[in-house]
Parts: sequence; structure tokens; C-alpha cells
Amino acid sequence: MAKLALVVPAESYRSDDFLRATDDHTLTVITDAREPLAVHAVIESSLSLDPSEFDRIARALASRGVEAVVGVDELSVRFAAHVSDLLGLTSGRATVVERATRKDLFRAHLDRGEFPQPRWVLAESVAKLTGPWLERHLGPGPWVLKPRDRTASEGVVRVERETLDWGRSQLERVVGPSSPVLAEQYVSGPELALEGIMTGGALEVVEVFDKPGLGDGPTFWEELYVAPSELPAAQREEVRLLVERAANWLGLTTSPLHAELRITSTGPALLEVAPRTIGGRCSRAIRLTGGRRLEELVIARTLGELEGPRVTRRGGPLGIWMVPTPSDGTFEGFDNVDQAWALPGVEAIEVTTTPGTAVYAPPRSNRYLGFVFVHGPSRREVLSRLDAVQGRRLAGMGQALSDSAPILLVTTYDLGHRSQLAAMIAGRLRHRTHVVDADCAATALHEAIGRASAVVISVPMLTGALRARTLIEQHRELLRTRLVLLVGTYASTLREALDGESWPLLWAIDRDDPDEVAALLVGERSSRRGGRRHYEPPPSQDDTRRYRTLERGGTVYRTGYVETTLGCRHRCLHCPVAGAWHGRIVTLETAAVLTDIEEQVARGAAHISFGDADFLSAPRHAVAILEEAHRRYPSVTFDVTIKIAELARDPSLAARLAAAGVVFVISAVESLRDDILERLGKGHTRADVIRVRDALFDAGVGLHPTFIPFTPWSTLEDVHDILRFVWDSHLEDVVEPVQYGIELLAPRTTLLRLDESFGSYDTSSMSYAWRYSDPRLEGLAAALRSAAARAPSFRDGFDAAWQLVGAPPRPPRPASRAPAPARLSEAWFCCAAPTS
Repeated sequence: MAKLALVVPAESYRSDDFLRATDDHTLTVITDAREPLAVHAVIESSLSLDPSEFDRIARALASRGVEAVVGVDELSVRFAAHVSDLLGLTSGRATVVERATRKDLFRAHLDRGEFPQPRWVLAESVAKLTGPWLERHLGPGPWVLKPRDRTASEGVVRVERETLDWGRSQLERVVGPSSPVLAEQYVSGPELALEGIMTGGALEVVEVFDKPGLGDGPTFWEELYVAPSELPAAQREEVRLLVERAANWLGLTTSPLHAELRITSTGPALLEVAPRTIGGRCSRAIRLTGGRRLEELVIARTLGELEGPRVTRRGGPLGIWMVPTPSDGTFEGFDNVDQAWALPGVEAIEVTTTPGTAVYAPPRSNRYLGFVFVHGPSRREVLSRLDAVQGRRLAGMGQALSDSAPILLVTTYDLGHRSQLAAMIAGRLRHRTHVVDADCAATALHEAIGRASAVVISVPMLTGALRARTLIEQHRELLRTRLVLLVGTYASTLREALDGESWPLLWAIDRDDPDEVAALLVGERSSRRGGRRHYEPPPSQDDTRRYRTLERGGTVYRTGYVETTLGCRHRCLHCPVAGAWHGRIVTLETAAVLTDIEEQVARGAAHISFGDADFLSAPRHAVAILEEAHRRYPSVTFDVTIKIAELARDPSLAARLAAAGVVFVISAVESLRDDILERLGKGHTRADVIRVRDALFDAGVGLHPTFIPFTPWSTLEDVHDILRFVWDSHLEDVVEPVQYGIELLAPRTTLLRLDESFGSYDTSSMSYAWRYSDPRLEGLAAALRSAAARAPSFRDGFDAAWQLVGAPPRPPRPASRAPAPARLSEAWFCCAAPTS
């Protein structure tokens, strides 16, 4: 047998598998291990890329008659290539490997071959990464920043202009402030990994893995691999040909190959083509005919023992969970291992981190705590089994290594219900968070800020942003010494309004996604199961008596609040949620939502509000949760928020909601004029509103419509029309009077088409100014809001509004078909503009 030198870094996951594949006394192993490995011939090496080290090792190997040198990971592959060139076994191999493994050289070489890949630019240092510089070279964000020579996902972050400061700080922690950094335009689409072997310029595909649930950042820590890929055969062949062509272009004509790609709307885009095998312990999931292991195949091809295509996959669907590090800390071992072993389909659980080791969360880390291997009869079953394994939360962590000072969460405006954002963060980081309301005493808030290392301020809608601005002004000097994170649909809008201030660490995230918040603050990611987000219900001491109540039939009930999704799949042009999420959603795990409901009911909630921006963003998921909650708690009532267009699309939906305990539906009607509805991108018409109202009333479900009577295109008659609709529908005891005076808001993030009606942007009001097409409306909205504030009841507020707008005398109306009013003590209405 020919002699082979195997370059094995002691810290590499792959060392054991390669050593098993080369169980022969003639092998020479180079290692940087502190203690000799259990093999016959060991040459100690620091495994540095120092030329003098190459010379020393080459002389030692030449005396032993070595005929091939093989590396097992990125660094050792580069080392092996240099030594191979010195031994005369290869010529120019080091240059080829260098341009395939150093990210900037790789991108530049692919550009010369006009291969599909992200637009990119190399920054000479982290400090060079400014918003204008990135926009000039790459266009508008988001962007992906990465060190040019680190492995795995270490230091890789997705940023936008608002989170660029955070991205720079993460990179500095990994590579320092003066290191070159690669910046790429973010490419969306599902990601996959191809494992193969190049022999004489031909690519044999060993396996193609999908990466479900990878998400879009801000870090890209891969957790799940599933095979075989569900990519159609034609696309798999397109991917194979692209990777083969790129490998030959790079000069990797004979080599193991690991490629990563994203499947975009225009085809596959190359992220990586590396001369190595798959990372971690993932190769153990690759099953080949004859019982061969991937490492055996690589060594055999390297020594020229096998010619032609010999790769045949065996076995059924499989999956791998690469157990991530949830936060900085000390690893103590896996929890719940016995329960995980007992789950169906679990083939192996491997711990790859020694207890007592200090570990770091993404993006600082390039290692996993361990690997779990699962098989099943179908892809769907594999995903379900991975879901169950992840539910065991195999990550025993010790004391935190990072700053243990608490994270202060300041809620500013949540319409009288529990803050879902605060609940999800506090549920996950129970011992690190402290939640307060912005309305608490100024001295208590000042003390809480003083004890915190980071302050998260929620800014949902404009009212929250205005309250947050007041809070920041009151505690400016103390906040300037803290990391401050604004979160919510008005976050970047408020940050822009504060640009005149000098804020060393002031970040903004418009998506109120706790996963992004935790990743920014402590590098902690949530547990994703089968593509859905897991969260822990909030601490049990959260008292439902703090929140709004429901009055129905003369009785007052305590209420609770949950969401089944984050974001919204709709794109109503005036809605700040659409401006923040751009049609994206995150579904929350069914079991977690039901547990949340259970805990709130146990604490006295007799009515639950489903507060999704639209309850039908994930319709089957949400309705299944609603129906199961009703089955478990038949005496509890519910309300949901659903678009008129969704309600109009399914005539049977009203009866189904009624059967599940829904007593009223909130829906953003906004206007009753079709051309205004079209300008707002609502997707419904006036006729749809009437049909939906009647269908709900027939089913015994109430309608709580919301309105924006005042827009640049509105007339006085449009305001009359809204009041007439409320009168005809017998809803004057349901609609909050302040709604009759709501004006359209247009923050910087608006998706509205700004026509000639709109003027300049005003940072003080955080909205684009606009003018009325009907001068009769000047000053009327403010007068209506003032009257609403003085009205002792909803009906009195309606009467005052009718009189103020000069509407014609109220006509007779048919008997009411509306259910008896069920009113929240503080109700939701679109845009939640200030009421005083």
C-alpha cells in the first residue's frame, strides 16, 4: 500500500473519521495535538502556515517515502498543499487551494469566469464598513459581512444600515478592527450543500443536503441538514454541472469537494467550493454501497486506487441536528440525553465538546456542542423526528461568560395587553432580563437603567415611538453609557429622529422579532423546530389583572394575549408592519402557544386575544391552534384580527370562527371608497366590507372595524360615509370614537406611493407631511379627536362626531343584526396614532 501523510489538527471534528479510514501502519500523521495520537508514526507540528514549517515537514516526509499528503479541514488542506508542492508530488497545488479557500481570492476568480455569485467587495478593515460605502459598492442592503479566512460561520453576519454598528462590533470581536473583511450582497433563497469528489475533472456527487430553517440571519449558524435534497432532478443536475465547471475553473480537478449554494429566483448562486469534505461529524450520515465511508473513498481516490464513478448512495431519508451554542458560557454536558435516545429514529448522539470548556455563541464560535443523527421512512418524518429531538434542548450550560448585568426591557405602548416581544425575550432569558413600563416612576426607571448593561425599548407604532423619545430625553446621559436597542415598527424611524444626538451604541430593529434581539444582545438564537420558532411562555408571576379587560353582557372579564405568528404576509401599503417585515412571517410553535394560553387561563384569563397582525398569515397553523384552545377551554372566548379580503374570500370562515369561540373579529376597513382602498393596497372593496359584515353577523360574530377617515384623497363625504356605515351596522357602541379622527401616517419606512399630495419628511412628527384635496377637512380630525377624549361613552362620542362633521340627519335603520357588544377596555385600531 502506498504511504500517505494525513494532516490532522487535534481540534478538528474530522480527525477520528479519517484516522479510522487509514488504519494502516505505513501511514504518517502530522498533528498539533498536545499529546500523541494513537497511531504508529506521528510527526509533531504546530500546523502553522509558516514556510519554515513546510520545509521541516517536507524533509521528514521525504525520508519516509510518502506518496500523498491529505488534509482533513480547511487549514490542514492548505498545509498539505504546500508540503505536496515541496515534495514534488504536485505542482501549483498550494496556489489552487489558496484561491479556493480564501474568500476574496475565491470570489475574484469566479468573477473572471462569470459564475453566478453574490456581488462582493473587500474592505481593507472593519472601520471601512460604512453604510454609504457599502451602498456605493453593493447597492442597498441587506449585506453579509464575513472574515476572509475563517471557517464555518464564524464572524458571518447579515446587516442592514440600521444594524451595521452591531455587525462591526461582532467582526471586531472575531478578527479585530484592522483585518480585511469581505462584504457581499445578501442573496435570498433556500440553501443546500453538495458533497462530491472530483476525479480527472469529473464530479461525482456523493450527497446533496438541504438546510431547512437556516433563515436570513443575522447569523448563519447551520443547525439542520436533511438528505436527500427535495430539489427536483433537473435542478440538481444544473447544480452539479455548475459546481463541476467552477471546480475545474478553480483548478480543483482531483480533490474532495464541498460546495454550498443558494437557489435564487434566477438559478443557483455559488457561496463556496472548497477542496475538503463536509464539516463537523456530518460525513457519518453519508451512506455508500459496500459499507464504504466517505473518508475511505477520499483516500482511495487520492492514491489513485479507484477509477471511474463508484459512488452509489444507499439508505433512506436522514437528518442531522448540529447542536449549537445558545449563549456564551461553560459547557457542562447535554441535558435529557436519555429521553432523546428513546425517540424514534435516533441513530447516534455524539458530544464533541469536553465538559468544562468555555464556549461562545454565534457569530464568535466555529464549533458545535455535538451532533444528533436521525433517520426515517420519509423526509417529512425525518423533519418531525428532528423536531422532537430539538425539543429536548440538549445544551447543558454553566455560568455565563459574558457580562451578567441584566437586560432591561422597557415597554412603551402595547394597547393594554402583555407585550409579546417582552414575554418571548423574558421567557428565554429569564435570569438576565427585567421588564418595566415606560409609565413607571422616573426614579425607578433611572435606577433600572443604571443596573442594566443593555436597554431594549419597544417602539410599536407612533405612540410608542413618541413615548420612547420622551423617555430617552429624560434619561439621555445615563442611556449614552449603555447599549440601547430600539425594537418595533417605528424603531429606525425614531433612530433617525435622534440622529442629532451622539449615541455611541444605538441600534434599531424594525421587525419585533425576539430572535434578532437575542442574537444582537447575547448571541443567543431560539430553538427552531421544523421551521417554526419555539419560545418559552413568560414567567408565571405575570398577573393578568395588570392588563385590559373585556366587557360583555354587563360582565367584566380578565383577558390574555398570544400570537401564532410574527410579522405579516400581507403588504398593505400604509401599514408599518408591512414596511418592517415585507411580507415575511415567522410561525410560532403550536405547543408553545397552547402552553402560553394554558398559563394565562390558569392565572384568570377568561378571554384571549390573538394579536397577530393578521390571524390568517399562516391559516392552517393559526386556526388549528384556535380550535384546539377552544376544545381545551370551551368557556374561554377569543378575538382575532383578520383582513376583510381574507374574510371575503371564504364564506364559510365566519361560522367556523363562531364554532371555535370567537366573539368578534377586528378588521382594518380603513375607507369605504374603492379608489382609496386601492391606493392603500388593501385588496378589498366597499362591497366586500358589506358582505363580510353580514356573514359575521349571521354567524353571531361581532365586527370591530377600524378606519383611517382622513387621507390626502379623502373628502368630507367620505367621513360622512364612514359614520353612516357605523350607524347602519349598529356599531356605535363598538367603534372607539377616536377612530373618527384618525389621520394617515407615512413614516420613512412606508410602502405608500408618495404622489404630489405628499411633502417633505418631518423628523419631529416622524411622518411625511401631506395636504388635503378637500379643504373642508382642515382641522376637522383634531376636533374629532378632542371630542372623543371628552365623550363619556362610545355612543356619546359617535353623536358628537356626527354633529361635528355636519352629516345629514340620521336616517331610519333596520333592526340590529349585530351581536351584543363585546368591548375591550383598550382596543386595537390601525396605526395606533396618538389620541391626545
